[in-house]
Amino acid sequence: MRRYIFILILLIIGIGGYFYLIERHVEKSAPPETRGKSNIVLYFSSNDEEYLVPEFRQINLSRHIEGQILEVMEELIKGSTVQQPDNGKELVNVIPEGARVNGARLGEDGTLFLDFSKELKERHPGGSWAEMMTIYSIVDTIIKNFPDIEKVKILIEGKEIETLAGHIDTRLPLTENKDIVRIDNERKR
Repeated sequence: MRRYIFILILLIIGIGGYFYLIERHVEKSAPPETRGKSNIVLYFSSNDEEYLVPEFRQINLSRHIEGQILEVMEELIKGSTVQQPDNGKELVNVIPEGARVNGARLGEDGTLFLDFSKELKERHPGGSWAEMMTIYSIVDTIIKNFPDIEKVKILIEGKEIETLAGHIDTRLPLTENKDIVRIDNERKR
């Protein structure tokens, strides 16, 4: 009798293991799917370039974190779709035309390495405030949408740069700058 119980238990374990492995194989080989609609925050410059203003959107995001980052950055590069509530003027896209994200890689310490095409640097209009708007539009957008990311390191064509336009040191990863974000006609402090 014990022998039959033992065989029955082995049979149950074997069948359970088979279905477990089949299910895992199907999950791994399935094409990437989206998570559905997700709310994101993008930061654009006010038209007077004094502060960043949040714009909220709903987009479909993939399941993979690097894919999500690229999708959020793609939305930032597309530019603003709303007008400022206080003056009716459109928000300013601070990413130069033609710039694109080549890739995103997460470091173990909560740092995101975000690689842009050379156009981000070559076509940047220059000026210290415009440079700050561009850098923190990118950094604040990433950190706000991905809480596990604490710092962003901006690369150009896979290489470290000293500065984007001559004013802000980008050799070290950057953290969120809440001092230049304006919410409801007030700067967030």
